[in-house]
Amino acid sequence: MTTDGYAGQILKVDLSGNIITKEHSSWYTERFIGGRGVAAGLYWNNVSPYIDSIDPANCLICTNGPLTGFSGIASSRCAIVGKTRLTGINRYCYGSLGGKWGVLLKFAGYDGLIVTGRSEKPVIISIEDDKVTVLDASEIWGLSVFDTFRLFKKKYNQKTGVLAIGPAGENLVNFSCLVADDGSTVSGGLGIIMGSKNLKAILVSGNKRPNAYHNIRLQELLRPVRASSKATPCEKLPWVIKEVNKKDICFSCGLGCDRRTYSEESGERYKFLCQSAVFYKNMAMRYYNDENRAHKSQLCATRLCDNYGLDTAVIQPVIEFLSICHDRQILDDNITGLELSKIGSLEFIGDLIHKISMKIGYCETLANGLFYASEQLGPNAVDVLSECVATTGGETKDYDPRMIITTSIIYATEPRRPIQELHEISRVLRLWLNWVKGKEDLQLSGGDFENIAEISWGGRDASDFSTNKGKALAAKKIQDWSYLKESLILCDRSWSNFSRSFVTDRSLIASIYHAVTGKILEAPDLEHYGEKVFNLQRTILLREGWKGRYDDRLLNYLYNKPLKEGELPFNMEALVPGKGAIISKKNSIVSVHEFERLKDEYYALRGWHIDTGIPEEDLLKRLGLKELLSV
Repeated sequence: MTTDGYAGQILKVDLSGNIITKEHSSWYTERFIGGRGVAAGLYWNNVSPYIDSIDPANCLICTNGPLTGFSGIASSRCAIVGKTRLTGINRYCYGSLGGKWGVLLKFAGYDGLIVTGRSEKPVIISIEDDKVTVLDASEIWGLSVFDTFRLFKKKYNQKTGVLAIGPAGENLVNFSCLVADDGSTVSGGLGIIMGSKNLKAILVSGNKRPNAYHNIRLQELLRPVRASSKATPCEKLPWVIKEVNKKDICFSCGLGCDRRTYSEESGERYKFLCQSAVFYKNMAMRYYNDENRAHKSQLCATRLCDNYGLDTAVIQPVIEFLSICHDRQILDDNITGLELSKIGSLEFIGDLIHKISMKIGYCETLANGLFYASEQLGPNAVDVLSECVATTGGETKDYDPRMIITTSIIYATEPRRPIQELHEISRVLRLWLNWVKGKEDLQLSGGDFENIAEISWGGRDASDFSTNKGKALAAKKIQDWSYLKESLILCDRSWSNFSRSFVTDRSLIASIYHAVTGKILEAPDLEHYGEKVFNLQRTILLREGWKGRYDDRLLNYLYNKPLKEGELPFNMEALVPGKGAIISKKNSIVSVHEFERLKDEYYALRGWHIDTGIPEEDLLKRLGLKELLSV
């Protein structure tokens, strides 16, 4: 293990011939830092634009970062990328895994893992420090995720991390996900890659702790970070229920967040966090009209999705789509093979998750994604999508561009729902709403909101939601900052622009980076890497067929269907800050003309060609990408 925070190696496993190789990681880490950046660099050099997502030559790429494994930084995540068909198109996609698995990959001695090829029979990959083996998994193929974990728990010690797929991944469901043994999940349709390779699970353990360049200085820097984290009160979130669940801190995090787990009668613990914890709540309450029974159904829904390996951010709109289509007599029980009148019940969610994962009957159509499913039913069904989804991947709607102008650029330039970027604004907005409504909760005043906009989003204009002014710059700033965090591997839940005093201090991050790696970079230089990684992703998408400016667009309904009151659960009245006033964005649409002008401004800030949205050669040279792209 080196003394600059890195493990120093990339591990590559080719399942077609059980060929295991290792290479130095320095070429990638010097150019892209780690995490999301190194993953994108590895993808560029290893995945052809001409193959599809289930081709053996596709790669599953997992990378940690230089800060991973150092407690007190909240750097326990892992970037995972590959080519998926989440949107129905074979395209580069990404996800982020919390918990311990990415840390243990670092402890095993690797900054990254590339899995390529396809095994003739089901296998697992076992990584124990330098010992890497491919083992037969025929007997466990077909097992649920939790049964897989139980089996490995008996066979291996608690220090082994497991990343697995369930039946949904095995059966190549477009929105299947990866699940780790501590309840962490990776969305983006990445489960299809492991399934297509006959790869059931990846086990990892190691004893090689990373070494910092200047550990004493690192600990000095982290003391106020830990103190600030402990001093900041928790927001009252719908999944934080003290009587039901308890705080659960990711391995090696050292800070903690609002991640929760709860215990079943069996003694096994399950996650209870964010959208995945509450997606079935309202449906269950409508069905049972009984809080206790609805809560039981809500918990079961999350467990079922994890057990089969399905993305809850897609399952939620699938259920909403089925419910609306049933109400409008577009779908019925005979067509779907589902008891649609029982939506919200335990029986319904169990039947739906099983049938989608196994591709049974009409649910095979749903397994190909909501856009495909709606097109098979005709224009009335397609119209229903406006009430359910935010992206072409069929992901749930929440941080709507009709309400939050900045997110229009963010959604339009990403291949999937970019939740880390969306959180940069939505969390600040949510705390501002607490202040507006006088809630006894964590708050940010209008002045606080403006200060964050000035420090982090390029200017106070970004805090005025009544105008497009400043929103192109805000989008660029948010994207570059998010891509830097995901390359360093800084957890979104601890390092978002909301209440902790250390979050907006970019010079602190530069100092932490120096203490770990020994590399001296000022905050602007460090953020340059975020810009570089974002533009690398842009070139990957363009190489794979993204049509530049033409494909930088939103779903059609956002241009022509006014935002209704109650359409967005976290902000029913669509209240936002205006110029020195509180305004509502009810009845708003995204103006096509204004959005195209916003893209002009954004492209100019980015250094992209105004007409095409393609990065200019001067930009690629400045970012140091010309060398890579010419390979």
